[in-house]
Amino acid sequence: MLPRTRKQRIVFDFINEFAEENGHTPTYKQIADHLGVKSRAGILRYISALEKQGLLKRMRGDGHFALTIDSGARGAGSCGIDWFRHPFASEYPVPSYDLTVPRPMLGRIEPEKIIAFIVENDAMKDAHIREGDIALIEKRSFVRDNDCVLAATKDGETAFGLYKKKGTKTEFHPSNSMYDIERHSSDLIAIVGLMRGLLRPFS
Repeated sequence: MLPRTRKQRIVFDFINEFAEENGHTPTYKQIADHLGVKSRAGILRYISALEKQGLLKRMRGDGHFALTIDSGARGAGSCGIDWFRHPFASEYPVPSYDLTVPRPMLGRIEPEKIIAFIVENDAMKDAHIREGDIALIEKRSFVRDNDCVLAATKDGETAFGLYKKKGTKTEFHPSNSMYDIERHSSDLIAIVGLMRGLLRPFS
């Protein structure tokens, strides 16, 4: 089970990662410093909520409270990611298997804001993105020039590359000299989102 709110997840992920790196859980002060807050009461509220969810336990020892992470909760660092589904093509192939990634890999981005896209060619090979790689895409419509972006075209295709806006046209530049720049009328595409991470299946 994952913590129920965004702040609870941030607190739990920090405690989990800190414990794995240091061999013990952090103090309340270290948690507060990580969050950039001064209120001990706020930290206690997050800890109490996580304790009620069965993810943590508060143990008193030597006059101080210490935290322990439920043995089954360490697996809560993983989360499922939805596959990209083409908004204009109902028959666009979607893998039949589920994809799970370590929760810390997503940082502060909520899992529901991430989709997985299987890279269709080697157009971005010089950027170390290869055909068959799984790109993790943050769903958003606002992107900047030179961002690595996934878009859906209204004829049922996809465009994936370095985004550039040129008047009424949108370009997707490759990172491989063997591929040409893709140009589309901006009204015939929908920006899906920004690439945030990459997974490479074993071959």
